[in-house]
Amino acid sequence: FPRKMAANALLGGAPALVAPRAAPLRRKTTTKPRVSTTPRAAVDLASGTVDFSLGQGAGALGIVIGARVALVGLAKAGIGGNVKKYTAKCEEYGIDTSDLYHTEDQPGGDAWYLVGEWKPAKAGDPKQSDSTMVGILSTRVKTHELLGECKDKGVDVADVTPANYATEKMIYNELRKRLA
Repeated sequence: FPRKMAANALLGGAPALVAPRAAPLRRKTTTKPRVSTTPRAAVDLASGTVDFSLGQGAGALGIVIGARVALVGLAKAGIGGNVKKYTAKCEEYGIDTSDLYHTEDQPGGDAWYLVGEWKPAKAGDPKQSDSTMVGILSTRVKTHELLGECKDKGVDVADVTPANYATEKMIYNELRKRLA
């Protein structure tokens, strides 16, 4: 390394030896696109890159979207089936579910801000979504069944009433706690 004098040596200070600066590291930049237009998928395991053609990417996207639509449709059908199942159990046990449905047609109509096929609720339409209805109905059924178990085992549940608890879920949890 050639030796240089530091700036303070030139200003009257003691001479100092300084090593020259190393050249900055430069990264190699590429202007190649990451997605190739080759008709087949090329996998380079050493570098970890995968190249797909535009057609292959579009086909994969179509498969993913199709699978998602199919699964969402199946899930909605399953939830709708659960609503029917728990509604039937509520009717069997004599549990009132009239508060979960609209009793009269709701006001509304063809306002300018309503987009699409939205219509106001009619009498008999549920107030909640299907998934919420499943939760409410199943809680009512399970609470009814727990009340029967508590009576069979002689557990006192006279004070467990809707007046003392804010929600149906709290009543259900209190009954489970007392039964345990």
